[in-house]
Amino acid sequence: MPFPKASWAKTAVFFLAAFFSKILYLVYFGTVRLKVVLPRSGDLGAEPSNVVYACWHSKTFLLLPYIRYRSIVVLTLLDWKNFFYDKLCRLFGCKTIPTVNDALSTRRLVRCLKEGKSVLLAVDGPKGPRGVIRPGVRFLAEVTERPIRAFNVHAERSFRLKARWDHYEIPYPFSKATITLSEPFWASPDKREQVLSRMTQALGAY
Repeated sequence: MPFPKASWAKTAVFFLAAFFSKILYLVYFGTVRLKVVLPRSGDLGAEPSNVVYACWHSKTFLLLPYIRYRSIVVLTLLDWKNFFYDKLCRLFGCKTIPTVNDALSTRRLVRCLKEGKSVLLAVDGPKGPRGVIRPGVRFLAEVTERPIRAFNVHAERSFRLKARWDHYEIPYPFSKATITLSEPFWASPDKREQVLSRMTQALGAY
């Protein structure tokens, strides 16, 4: 199921808005003094691919430009706000899957993983509750036998958009921030509690 139908003019407006937003986004992102901690190399592109990446929904501000042009699959919702977000993600080189329902989205994500792609999911998304790990990441890792890797995003100085359900976090310009990627770990039906504990620890505070 596609996004709500839009005229070519409205589609063009959304594309241009996303295009210029991307430029401003990258300028803002460039002011943050970002440190990236990877367990095996200094570049995400050299890390093992075809994994289920996990993060908190509120922590994606730094992640989206960081993972750009790596063809990582992300989910978007079927509404006008996410019509814009979908185009922004695509401009950052991500593959997007609009969320119709959980079953269909899961089938598409499973197919992407089995085709060798990586996916990035917010563990408490798309609508919360905030800070509660839902079973989606673990389930995908189980059925595809792909590893999980969690992003821990920490900003020393930031502000929160508390009108949003996730209290979305945006670092202040010129502040310090760290993105830490965990070692891969695997999920299985007999180790669900251990996987939940490992994910909670690797994700850090939301």
